[in-house]
Amino acid sequence: MGRMTIILSRRLAALAAALFILFGAWPARGAEDPTISLVKTIIVREYQGRKIDVEEYVVESGDILTRILQRRRVVGEGPIPRDLLALIQALNPDLKDPDLIHVGQKLFLPVEGVAVEAEGPATGPKEKAAVEPPAKIEEKAAAKPPAGPEVKPAAPPPVSPDETRDMKFKSVKVRPGERLALILRRVGIPEHLIFNEYINLTIKINPQLKNPNLILAGQEIKVPLPGTWSESELQAATGSGPIPARAPSVPPTATRVSPEPAPRPQPRPAPKLAVTPPPMPPSNSLAVRAALGLIFTRIGERFINRGQHFLPLKSGGQITINTQSFPIIELRTGRRVLLDLDHRLPEDMVALIRSNWANYTIFRPQPGEGLTALLKRLIEMSQYYKVREDGTPWRLSREIGVRISADWIIWPSAADWQAGRAVVINLPQTPAQGTSPEVAAYLETQGLKIIDFYPRGNLIGPEPRRDSIEPQLKTEEMAASDFQDFTRGLLDLVGQKFESDLSIPLIRNGESGADFNFTVQAPIYLTRGGANYVIDFQRRPPSMEKLLEEHHFRLITREAGERPEAFALKLFQALGLETNSGLNIQSSSRPNGRGIEITVPGALVHAPGGKLLLTSIDLPREIAPLLARKGLRVVRYVLGGAGGS
Repeated sequence: MGRMTIILSRRLAALAAALFILFGAWPARGAEDPTISLVKTIIVREYQGRKIDVEEYVVESGDILTRILQRRRVVGEGPIPRDLLALIQALNPDLKDPDLIHVGQKLFLPVEGVAVEAEGPATGPKEKAAVEPPAKIEEKAAAKPPAGPEVKPAAPPPVSPDETRDMKFKSVKVRPGERLALILRRVGIPEHLIFNEYINLTIKINPQLKNPNLILAGQEIKVPLPGTWSESELQAATGSGPIPARAPSVPPTATRVSPEPAPRPQPRPAPKLAVTPPPMPPSNSLAVRAALGLIFTRIGERFINRGQHFLPLKSGGQITINTQSFPIIELRTGRRVLLDLDHRLPEDMVALIRSNWANYTIFRPQPGEGLTALLKRLIEMSQYYKVREDGTPWRLSREIGVRISADWIIWPSAADWQAGRAVVINLPQTPAQGTSPEVAAYLETQGLKIIDFYPRGNLIGPEPRRDSIEPQLKTEEMAASDFQDFTRGLLDLVGQKFESDLSIPLIRNGESGADFNFTVQAPIYLTRGGANYVIDFQRRPPSMEKLLEEHHFRLITREAGERPEAFALKLFQALGLETNSGLNIQSSSRPNGRGIEITVPGALVHAPGGKLLLTSIDLPREIAPLLARKGLRVVRYVLGGAGGS
């Protein structure tokens, strides 16, 4: 363990010294700073047992696959070799027809020099390239030099014959398209040692390599054998100080290394990069950052706030963003919003992002802007299909009616608008103004997502109820074969006595009525408050109705086509009971009339034993506890036969 620690410390010290020599004294920056790296991103995948270097390419207007590969020097003139085509299709499972690619499509393509099995005879051993699933992608620095001016540190002196006498190496012949990293990988050097030590060692034992980025096919070079020696071991064996660093085939990134304290040589002037990030002040926007993350994640967008985000530049190199400091909202439309909440991104870096990536937007708060104003601008920037804001009401026609007046109602797409799927955002000041969790749960089953964000505590809701004993709603069932049977059931519910199919005499001739009499048939007859009532289920002639009124009978008639709840309300009102059409539940209430209200269809009556809701629907289980807490007696009726029309 002690020897491992010493070797690791020496390697870190050597790497730190090399970076110091290359970059000199770098301005002190926070760990959150964005950086520009003159390194291309290479993706390593496996294909038929071999690691393959690939890059992501976005198809441009006029591109065809053959021209793309020729332009990237993967193939020469002529058709694409069959094995290379198989490799590309393995890298891109969605690429069913290589002749059909479209603008904006992302392709994973092998980098220049990747060897595949040729279709004709080959002079050397055949090697096949290939691919593993995206889950195993890892990023590393590629060995291609970036576009633009090249930084060329002074070359180190070659290793003397005395130093290399006991070292083991072999001579290899460079294959077409190979570079040092590929050669070292081919001879079996472990991946983690290639860029840390072995590229520099290979350069040191090949003084004829004036530019290690330019090696020619057929050229013979010496490469160290794996596990035989390393730069740190060379230091220990010769007793020399740190070996002067030389630029590896991949120019170093601006990523800092924090080694153990060690003496440093006199620093050279730092090479001039395209952008030098200045020292940045600490962030004062943690609360806003957390709020936006909670809200946009609940909306359904991807909020990236961990790890590093890489933005390749068209001219070569890349911008590296620490997303913990500069979160990115990745919208379902493909747009990305980079949040610079403290105005800490340098202007030249902002200009680079805007000029290289049309789908990226830099968002910065304006002076004095609060969370509501920030959200308003971000929602506008997100370019959702339709948005209602500032309390503009919206009604959703469902079995249970919904009326919503909120800070924002968002329909992300045209399909969401047509289907009535929406995201509702409220910023209540207190939990008492928040949405009932039962109603929010029900609305979610109807395609509505409710987001309550409480700025005072950075809390997001609706929060679930924590009642120790949840009240249970008991729903009664009332089945009726026709409207007369339905009416008898209504009278039973409110405790009203009645008689069915009663003959009522209205006119008699003489005391005995022997000469003639006139009677009226009453389907349902009752008395209430000293008044006589006749309930009819079809309209009588006007003369008959007038005669009943003259004899102090009150007539209650069910009109043709009258719905059951409407008739029930008319009956209960005639009996002097207080009624309401449906049950309105105010699930949230805020100033300026903002809130969410649902209406359960039916007839609500204040019966002698308490409030009673008569309805024909199956109440959703999400809102049943809410009705139980109101102490309602709920009766669900089923009306069959011709009388139900």
